[in-house]
Amino acid sequence: MLKRFYSNLGIDLIPTEKTQSISIENEELISEKKKHNIVGEYEVINGSIFSIFTYNKSNYLFLKDQSLLIDESINIKYQVNYNYDELSYFEVFKNDVLLIREEYKNEREPLIDPFGYEPDWEHINFSYHLYSYVKRVKDNPAINLFPKNNESKLIKSLEGDNLLDYYFYIHKFNNKDIVLRVIAGKSVNDNISSLASFENGDWKKQTPVIKSFMNHYVTGWIDEKDKIDPKIVEEIVVLSTPYKIIKSRNYAIKKHKSQRYGKHPYEIHLTNVVSILLHFGAELQKDIDLFSAAWLHDVIEDTDADKAWITSNCGEDVRKIVELVSNIKDPLKSKVKNKEKTFENIATNQNAINVKLADRIANVEFSLLHRNIGMIKKYQEEHSLIRDIISPKINTEIGKRLFLHLENTLQRQFEQNRNE
Repeated sequence: MLKRFYSNLGIDLIPTEKTQSISIENEELISEKKKHNIVGEYEVINGSIFSIFTYNKSNYLFLKDQSLLIDESINIKYQVNYNYDELSYFEVFKNDVLLIREEYKNEREPLIDPFGYEPDWEHINFSYHLYSYVKRVKDNPAINLFPKNNESKLIKSLEGDNLLDYYFYIHKFNNKDIVLRVIAGKSVNDNISSLASFENGDWKKQTPVIKSFMNHYVTGWIDEKDKIDPKIVEEIVVLSTPYKIIKSRNYAIKKHKSQRYGKHPYEIHLTNVVSILLHFGAELQKDIDLFSAAWLHDVIEDTDADKAWITSNCGEDVRKIVELVSNIKDPLKSKVKNKEKTFENIATNQNAINVKLADRIANVEFSLLHRNIGMIKKYQEEHSLIRDIISPKINTEIGKRLFLHLENTLQRQFEQNRNE
């Protein structure tokens, strides 16, 4: 998934007034020492890291090359601008002395605001979040911004392990994808004693999993191509993203690589569809087929995607969802009849309904943001078909919320157009 406004991470630094243990390369944090018990969030602005994190139950700012304890002495002033040509900025003061002023372009499109369900430039702007975090600490000095527990959904520490020291594999055990590792540099057979699988936040020698894995190995299942990239390992064991979703995302981004969504790479649209599902209550660990299909929802219709690849890597159910949401283009029928048939197909599957509604919300709000009157009118005209054909078949809470939001958004725009 694209790095959103904030990416959660474990930061490798010990808070001091001057800290040099963070470097930036390709917008990724490079560890120089063993990880410490630090969790937080960061943004890269003008090539430098700015971060808010928690360490030993205290909250800190990291500004380029210095870390500051957030307390009553820290103040933030900021200005958010709402187009690409004007600069946003923030200023950090300690005891009313200006420490830093940073100006930058707000280059991200607004996504759905999970609180007000409106496109919101401020909500995705670093300045606003920086101010909000500092204000929360000043309002409640005892607050722990980033508690290290499962409910916080923050990154779990890898205990200082260097991912390059291991080879990693995915193994399906009891219908669940398990990550296994073995020390790099030798064959799996040579390193059977080092095999471990990841579960409940730690690497363990779980005999049933390892035996099952080795049964595949001795039949010739494992070879060089079976290794998975350490970056994928981070997503699975650190961010708890199911492997099927990662595979679906990577395949979709590859297939849409040459396509644009307005002036943006097409993956912006895919990311927004997934984000909308998250905002309206879908869960990565629970709704795996839904998210896989969301990433892939346009590949059959708009690319040379291989249906067999989808089936073998993501399953029959995901392939079926993607086929259902793909527009029918029967040259012997009118556009309206083709659209009706497409919606009738979608209405037979709850996941297809949710993907289609999230897709439509993403397109409607993108069109509203860019004042694409022609597309807005098209979506308003088609909405009666969605209301008549799809909405009576919705039987999930997520689907009901998605439909209500879509209908309210289009209705508000219709009333606004009528009053202008």
